[in-house]
Amino acid sequence: MGILRRFVTVGDRVVHLRIAGSGPAAVLLHQTPQSSVTMEPLMARLTGFTAIAIDTPGFGLSDPLPGADWPIPRLAEALRDTLDALGLGRVALLGQHTGATIAAEFAVRWPDRVACLAADGFTAFTPDEARTILPHQLAPFAPATDGSHLAWAWSRFRDGWMFFPWSDRRLARRRAVDMPAPAVIQSWQVMELLRSGESHRAVYPGVFGWDGVAAARALRGPALLAATAEDQLADHLDRLTDLPQGVWLARFPSGARAQILDAMAAFCAEHVRGADPAPAALTDPAPEAGSRGFVRLADGRHIAFRRLGAGAPGWLLLHGAGSASECEAARWSGGPAVAIDLPGHGESDPAAGMAPAVLAGDVAACLDALGLGRVSLRGRGLGAAVAAELAILRPDAVSGVRLGELAIWSPAERAAWEAARPDIAPRWDGTHLLTLWHALRDAQVFWPWFDRRAAAARRVEPALDARSLAAGYFAALRCADLAAAERAWLDWPAAARLAALPCPAGIAAVPGDGWARDAAALAAACPSGRVLDADPAGDGLTA
Repeated sequence: MGILRRFVTVGDRVVHLRIAGSGPAAVLLHQTPQSSVTMEPLMARLTGFTAIAIDTPGFGLSDPLPGADWPIPRLAEALRDTLDALGLGRVALLGQHTGATIAAEFAVRWPDRVACLAADGFTAFTPDEARTILPHQLAPFAPATDGSHLAWAWSRFRDGWMFFPWSDRRLARRRAVDMPAPAVIQSWQVMELLRSGESHRAVYPGVFGWDGVAAARALRGPALLAATAEDQLADHLDRLTDLPQGVWLARFPSGARAQILDAMAAFCAEHVRGADPAPAALTDPAPEAGSRGFVRLADGRHIAFRRLGAGAPGWLLLHGAGSASECEAARWSGGPAVAIDLPGHGESDPAAGMAPAVLAGDVAACLDALGLGRVSLRGRGLGAAVAAELAILRPDAVSGVRLGELAIWSPAERAAWEAARPDIAPRWDGTHLLTLWHALRDAQVFWPWFDRRAAAARRVEPALDARSLAAGYFAALRCADLAAAERAWLDWPAAARLAALPCPAGIAAVPGDGWARDAAALAAACPSGRVLDADPAGDGLTA
């Protein structure tokens, strides 16, 4: 199943979508605190539909709503505004947990716009449950410089598989479910919390205060309200009595995830009559015109980009190994620019490999798709190598390069970096999360990061505030292959390739910092190169 990703502007917000298939529109809404990626198994079953999975406000890549309280009616209105922006009138609606709640509220308010409704878990909390469970769902989540928020997040979701609510760890609250692999806890839960931050605190009060019984009785149908036996909401179906004709309940045994998804897809196929076809504009391959978007390459892969500032971009920003465009955007103050997630990083799909020359080919395609014309390149680490390769590949498109975090590595140094690379494979105790956190912290203080002697202390102002660390950390966790990205950077023959540069080059470094060690030699290797000395408060890469 090929999935198209795109952004749409809805009022003052940007909303992220996943789109697959063709035919009548079926809109999918995820649970909290996850994103549309968790709806892909259901999207794959919706043959004969244009399946459109939406990141709800404040989750995935969608902008949040204003304020700190998003009741369900307000989220339903946000859904209406999104469907309007997409040109969708009457649709099939499918949702899980919070997504089902939003879909049901929408169906009650605008029944003429809903061909059918299918819910995987339907919320109907009692006032007593709201009083006793809701406070645990509202636990604050904010990055801490010492990384303690990561241990909390891992424990919160790991315990959530064993108990409901997750913080009530008594035998009476034990769940009868198998534990998933650690990689599942990380990718579908911890990562989504890192992405959405505290958006759950704005949503959960509305979920627990929503009258699911009244909403179910107000549905016109056709509607399927279903749950598997191990779902925390399974017994909520028993509270849905006196339902109108055309509203069905369906209970599935524990572990029957495939069966419930099949049933939802089959229900929609049977009752989809009257749903509008999806507008052709939804699958337009042209890059979005807003601040964020995707370039769709000829082979179907997506490359994510950000536009910074107003006017024609004069710069293209390329991040380092294991980083992402938002990290460079946060550092930039040099005028209109475009920042790209390199293939295999951020929100971009992987390439065939991480070699800088391979990545440069994809970036060149982005230059053409975005119509950037002639630009200057700013690259850091792996991004610096890609920038140089791009300048060599497309001299017509590059007026100059500004490069940082490059070195002339000896075989022993490369081996030392390889040996020191942290093991971040998901582990049951969650310690891999802290391993990476402290490696990134040390990279701010030491050069190389694993040499913690006083002699190796960096001569720059370290970015050790929790927010900056969290941004870099989340980018590193999203890298498709962090080891391969770093290896491609270390193995790139910097001096030899810089000798082939057809444009002026600036090698940026703070005097006395570890990255300044080879700056003069690298600048001398360029036909037209110079060292750009930077203030210790910066890095010389911001124009």
